[in-house]
Amino acid sequence: MKYQEAKSTYRQIRSISGWFSKEAAQLLALLDEIQKKNKLTGDIFEIGVHHGKSALFLHRFLSDDEKMQVCDLFGNQKLNTSVSGLGDKATFLKNADRILGANTIQIHEKSSNALTIDEIGNSYRMFHVDGGHSFEEALADLNLAAQAIQPYGILILDDPFRSEWPGVTEAALEFLKQTIDFVPLAIGFNKLLLVRSTYYELYSQALDTASLRSDYGLGYPWAYKTMMLSGRSIRCFYMPSYLQNPTLKIRIYGLLKQLGLK
Repeated sequence: MKYQEAKSTYRQIRSISGWFSKEAAQLLALLDEIQKKNKLTGDIFEIGVHHGKSALFLHRFLSDDEKMQVCDLFGNQKLNTSVSGLGDKATFLKNADRILGANTIQIHEKSSNALTIDEIGNSYRMFHVDGGHSFEEALADLNLAAQAIQPYGILILDDPFRSEWPGVTEAALEFLKQTIDFVPLAIGFNKLLLVRSTYYELYSQALDTASLRSDYGLGYPWAYKTMMLSGRSIRCFYMPSYLQNPTLKIRIYGLLKQLGLK
């Protein structure tokens, strides 16, 4: 998805209740554009819909011959053992009608632990995991996603390395330990991106292109560096601590930089 379209689409979904930032949307739009340029096609799946903020953004990535499926407990909240999110189907359908004109997304209203590959298929180029946040739930979702995505697919994990959700972090590290063909690609904006090692270079080289990151609004004030995680270099997007509570001097510098005067 081109950057301007990503900005326009995010404005449409911005008012929807949820935890999907503008920067996360821009990063995923960049990756979608990389896939499109390389003719890497496929469907999209999301576990954990809530009110549809991220799902309806991701839906805009689809070409005419691609489809989207989602899974959420919705009314079956007694199964929400980790109390992570509180999806509402009526609200989601209302938002889908407003954004899409009609709901064209296949919905699985049940626990993701009950999903099978025979049921959902293995045609996905993006798989967003934002369901149950216990270790067992998150690891099961990651394992399902690993079976469901195409060789070039991107596995997107929500809430990694968050102090309030240690089970997600534990699941991510255990998944990388158990599933050796998957490697960490990038982390930032509350998302951890995982890909198979055979496509790591394609995505990492694109992310390492500063002009491309800047084109998608991921330059200043966001910092970017590579660090090691599970034996591979991972791309880290983050806000430097000195910019989180900037002095007047730093604010002026930032304004000048955004205006292209620095």
